[in-house]
Amino acid sequence: MVLTMKLSTLIQERHISSVFTMLQDYTSLDIHVVWERVTGVAILHYSNSKGDTSGPLPAPPQDQYDKTYSMNQARSIRWNVTAAGARPNPQGSFRYGSINVTDVYVLENKPPVTIGGKQKSTINRVSFVNAATPIRLADEYKVQKVYTLDFPHRPSSGASQLETSMINGTYKGFYELVLQNNETKVMTYHLDGYAVFVVGMDFGE
Repeated sequence: MVLTMKLSTLIQERHISSVFTMLQDYTSLDIHVVWERVTGVAILHYSNSKGDTSGPLPAPPQDQYDKTYSMNQARSIRWNVTAAGARPNPQGSFRYGSINVTDVYVLENKPPVTIGGKQKSTINRVSFVNAATPIRLADEYKVQKVYTLDFPHRPSSGASQLETSMINGTYKGFYELVLQNNETKVMTYHLDGYAVFVVGMDFGE
């Protein structure tokens, strides 16, 4: 299999986001497909490459039961804070090691369970339900009891339930989110906000 990448597209995306990773040389690269695990070997080929690859292809990864290789590779991809974007300044940019964390949430995903006769996925045993009134509209007109601000900080051993439960965030606060997955399938999250940074990953709880 040959994966073709256009260098111009990569440059354009980097220019827009102004985010660069540290330069690294990899003899192989793990690519995890959402919800599935595909084991194989492919050639990463740039569209403007002048020559073909040489030599035999490496053997496919043998880490189905040993995730150390994938974990170490993920850790090696780091943000280069000295390239493009803002520079360190006295106002505090890039001084994230000294930020006071406002709150900590450990978010544990679980496989679907039956709630009210239907299969539902949960995080900290809560399955989110869209409110009859849109949440932003409820805030605008101060409509009461549309949602609650009691999303659990940590996993619990209680029964799973349907709730319109929100994290009670603080304006200009900094939150530490621990995404805990004890299952055998990959769980994906969409994290959106002013700035989201991966600061660490490891096995265990």
